[in-house]
Amino acid sequence: MKILLVRRSPVFSLSKIGADAMILDAVARLLEENGNSVTVTDESGLLSEHVFDGIGLVLHMARSAKALSVLETAGVPVLNSVTSVRNCMRGILTERLSGLGVMPDSMVCQCMESVPDAWRHWPCWIKRADSQASIETGDVCMAHDAFECAAVMRRFAARGIRECVLQRHVNGRTVKFYSVNHFGTVGIAGGDVSLELLNEKAERAAECLGLDIYGGDAVVGADGSVTLVDVNDWPSFGCCRDIAALAIARLALEYTKTGTNG
Repeated sequence: MKILLVRRSPVFSLSKIGADAMILDAVARLLEENGNSVTVTDESGLLSEHVFDGIGLVLHMARSAKALSVLETAGVPVLNSVTSVRNCMRGILTERLSGLGVMPDSMVCQCMESVPDAWRHWPCWIKRADSQASIETGDVCMAHDAFECAAVMRRFAARGIRECVLQRHVNGRTVKFYSVNHFGTVGIAGGDVSLELLNEKAERAAECLGLDIYGGDAVVGADGSVTLVDVNDWPSFGCCRDIAALAIARLALEYTKTGTNG
């Protein structure tokens, strides 16, 4: 099968440009070793005429609005789906995961407004709502009270960011997790955590968002509790690249054989 792999634009990789490229290259090598014809391009390459000709599957790390719109026209399976990537924009993610019991109390609000009266969780984190992850330094800030929070929101507004997410701070140790649908958590960075609890919450979130290849941050409390504080589409898998590439390639091969992820 002819498979198209799409690199993430550097603007969405921040400090992970090299790591993002390496995981995609590792998947490409494994797919080629299994007899597939693999083409690797970047987000801008999706604008080329006939880019999907003969393609049977697309694996991508794209996040730009233009690239995602093009991927919607592929006419073949796309991993992660365009909808799931859009669901990871923090504003949408917050609304979709609200009430699932996987994340702390959170709220989406306008940056031009004062701190909503209903928000009384201090300290809290303020995150730009219009992206899946940090694009620039300062996209995620902590505030200890309403005064600090309002100041951050004004800075966001001055940068043209219209909405932000307020998220209650959770005490504990932060770990990063990396997961692939059907294979569960394939890597953890940051220390010990109950894999059963982490998988249960991560998989619940991924199912709600529609993700197949994903990761994020979780806080492990002193009592061993696990709280997700961020979920991302296709992370860099820096601490577990080899096993992650193998899991992603196997997931892709399921598509080439059955046309589904189930």
